[in-house]
Amino acid sequence: MTTEAEPTWSIPLAAGRVTVPATIQGVRAALPPDRAEDFDAEVPRTPGPDLLYFLLDALVESVLTPVGTPQDREVIARLRTGDFAGVLDERHEPVHVGFAPRDPEAGEPSPQWTASTGPFPATIEGIRATLAPDQRPAFDRDIATTPAQHLAHATVRWGYPAEDRAREDELIARLREGDFTGAVPAPPTEDGEQRGTGAA
Repeated sequence: MTTEAEPTWSIPLAAGRVTVPATIQGVRAALPPDRAEDFDAEVPRTPGPDLLYFLLDALVESVLTPVGTPQDREVIARLRTGDFAGVLDERHEPVHVGFAPRDPEAGEPSPQWTASTGPFPATIEGIRATLAPDQRPAFDRDIATTPAQHLAHATVRWGYPAEDRAREDELIARLREGDFTGAVPAPPTEDGEQRGTGAA
């Protein structure tokens, strides 16, 4: 029986590649005891889009310290902007991060995602509070072991209300069967192209 490798990042530093954990569970295990308590308090309150950068900062402060050369400091600064070029995952595949860190000048981060159906929780503690008790163990396992670059998506997947998702799944299934009842063409864009037509 084979088991999946623990998600990691392989970061190119001056002395060679350094492999570090890339999950909440892995980072937590790598922290010194005096840092773990703050980590445990902050992770549940950190919004999904910020979790990647929170974990990166924890690694820099506790696992990658000291990064002595100017080249190393440049790599860390680049990672903190969302540029993960050269970083590989546990399968030796490039790590892709689809979003930049939140601008600290933008004020406090929102603990909610916003969708057309309304807001829904974006933090681990907020999502957990909305789940049925029998769903929480699976949520806890998934969030603890999801690679950091996918945590924002995981908070959307778990936080999006099940009833809204069910309605959308029903609509998509109906459209796939050719039932376009109630569907109307999207208005043209400013340049005259029809939205949703696949036009270049």
